[in-house]
Amino acid sequence: EFGKGNVRPYVLGAAGLLWHHERFGWGREYIGSAGFGVRTRINRRWSISPEFRIGMWPHIEAKAAVGYLF
Repeated sequence: EFGKGNVRPYVLGAAGLLWHHERFGWGREYIGSAGFGVRTRINRRWSISPEFRIGMWPHIEAKAAVGYLF
């Protein structure tokens, strides 16, 4: 996350190895993704974070998270 205000942009990334079962045995694929989002504080405890991610295998993902600070 960047900044100290109520709206904080962030970047994210992930990499891994996906093991999967195929018809005649096991296979493995390297996977990865990267993206960005913006965490927006609604009040002192609640926030919402829309996020966009693109990765391989080719996929595009858009989602939003709702957060609560305990």
